[in-house]
Amino acid sequence: MPCVIKYDHYDGEKLPRYKVITWCGKKPSNWMFQDAQHAALADKPICNSCKKAIKDALN
Repeated sequence: MPCVIKYDHYDGEKLPRYKVITWCGKKPSNWMFQDAQHAALADKPICNSCKKAIKDALN
């Protein structure tokens, strides 16, 4: 299942792919959701670890 990007920019500049941070902490894959909002709107399954991390951040 695809992960969700947490940060892909820093200080206004796009990060290189190897520095992109996902919600679950896994290395970036070829296909990821751009952010939590896009994942929610897509109504597709996401990485369970990302889902848990996003829910924890909301509480």
